[in-house]
Amino acid sequence: MDMHNFAKTAQTAFNARDIKTLATQWADDLEYLGPDGAPVTGKEHSIAREEAIWAGVPDIKVSLTCFTAEGDRGVLQGTMSGTHTGTLSTADGTFPPTGKKVVIDFVALFDFENGLAKRERVYYDRAALAAQLTGA
Repeated sequence: MDMHNFAKTAQTAFNARDIKTLATQWADDLEYLGPDGAPVTGKEHSIAREEAIWAGVPDIKVSLTCFTAEGDRGVLQGTMSGTHTGTLSTADGTFPPTGKKVVIDFVALFDFENGLAKRERVYYDRAALAAQLTGA
């Protein structure tokens, strides 16, 4: 797996709101585990998650700072930033628009199979995101 191409394609597609290109990188039975610890399986869950992010933070952009791979495993690190002007639905609840700027650092670990992301495990500071959204 060429993590450089995977990461750059994912970043470009996410930032362009190009769900079709983004989804071409995922196995149909992609297993996703976010920081809430609740695993979901299936490409449709990841499509819905990305669309929920775009709805809540329409100008959100991903900036990747590091990506590497060895064999069929990869790691990327980045920052998401934008303005919370729409309703944002997350595993931690639904947040009405606040107009606040949000910046969240994240790390994503991937397992690949047949050139597609088969498993994705994402880490970010949920408390920091909630504080930015609620002002707490």
